Amino acid sequence: MNYKSLVLLVFPSVFSLTRRDELVTSVKEKLLTRDIVVHDIILEDACLVLVVSDVVEAVATTLEMFGVDKVAIAKRIPKQFKQIVKAIVMTGQKTILSREKFFVKVEVSQNDKLTYVQRDLEFAASGELIGKLSRTVKAIPAKNEYDADKLVLTYLGKNSAYVCLQVNKGMGGITYNSQKEDITCSIHNITSTISCLKSLKCGFAPNYLIPYTNHCDLTENVKLFGFVANKSPHKRYKIRVGRIDLPSGINENLELMFKESVCAEVLTLLPGKGIIIPLSASFYPLWFVKATIKRVFAGGKIPWMPLAVSTNSIYYDAEELGLEDKISFIDKLVIKTSFDKRDYERFQDKIDTMSRVTFKGIKIVSLEIGPNYLHDIVDSI
Repeated sequence: MNYKSLVLLVFPSVFSLTRRDELVTSVKEKLLTRDIVVHDIILEDACLVLVVSDVVEAVATTLEMFGVDKVAIAKRIPKQFKQIVKAIVMTGQKTILSREKFFVKVEVSQNDKLTYVQRDLEFAASGELIGKLSRTVKAIPAKNEYDADKLVLTYLGKNSAYVCLQVNKGMGGITYNSQKEDITCSIHNITSTISCLKSLKCGFAPNYLIPYTNHCDLTENVKLFGFVANKSPHKRYKIRVGRIDLPSGINENLELMFKESVCAEVLTLLPGKGIIIPLSASFYPLWFVKATIKRVFAGGKIPWMPLAVSTNSIYYDAEELGLEDKISFIDKLVIKTSFDKRDYERFQDKIDTMSRVTFKGIKIVSLEIGPNYLHDIVDSI
């Protein structure tokens, strides 16, 4: 397949429709980080059409971005009825597999004046495909796009038609940094990573703190930061890294309580209006969630809690955000959240001292996301 003659279609999510300029900028910046040249951008009503140097890599890159509903590789052709039908049929023959149910869908630009009816185009292309595919791969038409194994999508723009060879589901959400709000997050375990990623999906661009207790903990948290960094258009970062010196001889439950409490308190000492709190009332004790929120407010910050009332949905969040290989860590974490309120009250002075020591020992690390970013951070500590 000659991908050089194809274009990239980026369909904004419903939340990004009023932020198209921000999405264009974000897409261009993200492609630039992968050395993909954007030769031209056409703004259609429902999508962005990009002529790029590497359309296959561009699809993989834009699928990592928030604010995008779907991404497609498409062939651009004139808006002539017979040519469109021919292109749809040829595309269907190449992409529809044996015994798959297919659906031909045509979307039309608003206020577009056609000399033919959209439904006639879908009917004609479907009829030809049924005739050709029933004799070869025995594929059959679906009742609608939701019942189909394969969607053959065509978009009729202002001046051209775009017949999609491949359509991929995007991340959804809002364009990166569209909220223009200064917030900070800590990346220290799986739930904090999911919380940070969900804040990106809601249009935030957090400042990052990576706390750690030992070398293995630092390495794992830096890897988790990599998942987050790959979802933003930036390539260069300045992050804060701080060591938490835990008391010796404590059990796993106390260790988690110390880490969550110290991380929250250190975030309240850092610049920024708001902070991300990665707690859920479904598996952290409610008294601990309330106590943490009260201390955040006392520190003059606004707490944002993406997981506040999450239950099983946290597993779907992990999978959707590309952390499916980390899902087992959620179960292990939940088991450790049986905190004792008396321990929290007994160790409060210790938590305050640990937080101040961690804050004073924070180092700022400048890095560029690439194959050696993990070593850049670890070696600088």
